[in-house]
Amino acid sequence: MRAPKALACLKIIAFFALVFSAFTSTQANAAVLEKLSDGRVVVTAFGEKLAFRQKDAGRIEFEMITDACNPKHSFMYTLKQWFEDPKIAQCMERAIPSNSGGMQAIQISIEPTIDDGLLFPGGISQDQLAPDLLKEHLNIALNYPPGSNCQSDKDWRSGPPGYQVRFVSRSPPQLEYRTSADRRIGSLSRPLCILCKELESACGVVLNSRDYHAVLYFTWRVPGIYTPNTANWPSYDKVARDIARSIFIDRPAGDFQ
Repeated sequence: MRAPKALACLKIIAFFALVFSAFTSTQANAAVLEKLSDGRVVVTAFGEKLAFRQKDAGRIEFEMITDACNPKHSFMYTLKQWFEDPKIAQCMERAIPSNSGGMQAIQISIEPTIDDGLLFPGGISQDQLAPDLLKEHLNIALNYPPGSNCQSDKDWRSGPPGYQVRFVSRSPPQLEYRTSADRRIGSLSRPLCILCKELESACGVVLNSRDYHAVLYFTWRVPGIYTPNTANWPSYDKVARDIARSIFIDRPAGDFQ
């Protein structure tokens, strides 16, 4: 009669060892939040290191499909809440992995701000920004499908001077514009992709990381998506790349195109 009891004890021990192993593995793979001496905050998530000013934390929102603390709701918290609320911090660290494995994905919405004549993120001088770029928004997606496949030659037709255009969607209307790499500012290897959405009355530069693991979408308001003013698009493209370089601190210059 002793053997079955011993076996039962071993099973219980094995069960708790498995639970502990899973817990410690999850903890080891949890997102990391750290402060730098220069006042920036670095978030390590999905294999990326993203740097932000701590003073902008209330304008940076993280969104996932499910909430680790309340599975019935989506996950939507700001970086400021991560700092200030221990319970939310625990949920975020549990939900967001530090490495890039798995099927999870996250979107980060950022409201840029002008501070002492500079645009943040990026620290870009305001005199480089046209008036419509002061109505901008910034989204980052990690572990999502590529934000644009404009290298494909399918369905393009002649558009504004120097650009091609195609429908991404007709209902609601979304247009994609592209121009060749040699028309962009800097030595680049991929075409410029601009996505315009009628519902939002906005166009935006779509930048993919070289491995297509991360997407940055920098948008501005437009009066209409069918007759956009393309004159400033090359400079907006450069602004978006400067922003990407300031946030993705582990990526080499030129990685986002």
